Amino acid sequence: MKYENIKAIQELIKSAKFGAVINKSIVAAERAIDDEINAPERKIVQIAESVGKADWSFTALCNDGTVWTCGNGIWEQLPPIPQGDAS
Repeated sequence: MKYENIKAIQELIKSAKFGAVINKSIVAAERAIDDEINAPERKIVQIAESVGKADWSFTALCNDGTVWTCGNGIWEQLPPIPQGDAS
């Protein structure tokens, strides 16, 4: 689940717990859930392997523009690639 979606759901829960007006939070949570349900399946576009003496890893570029690394069977998303001037 995407970080933004989790945050929207957390805000809904916080609003409900404190009795605040929750309409805005409900709308945000509904959008987050809809985005998650309607999100296209992530597919690998390109993959690279790195092998060391004691470890190995894969790095994958996906069709949604995200880059992931897998070392010892654990996948982690890398930070977004900078756009524009990379200085």
